[in-house]
Amino acid sequence: MTQIFQPSTDRWLRVFFLVFILIAVGVIAVTVPGMQSAMTGVGYQPTQPVPFSHKLHAGDLAMDCTYCHNTVDRADYAAIPTTDSTINKINKSIISSEGTTR
Repeated sequence: MTQIFQPSTDRWLRVFFLVFILIAVGVIAVTVPGMQSAMTGVGYQPTQPVPFSHKLHAGDLAMDCTYCHNTVDRADYAAIPTTDSTINKINKSIISSEGTTR
């Protein structure tokens, strides 16, 4: 039976597959860490329709997160409070700070 391929073909085929595997592993190693934050939502900050400072409320005023984000203790995300509830909380805090009731 005649030989179809030259003896060096086997060596070149092994080198080709080794290079292919190394490139594939390199591409995966570079792209997966960058995709993880997009998949998990880490660092996601939605645009806020009302100017708001977490530094003031959660930091200086030491308000609990659950005061506004009512799902944070039972869901994998902190729900964005509605504008109505936010305005109600602002009005209550203004009234209590003035010492007057309606």
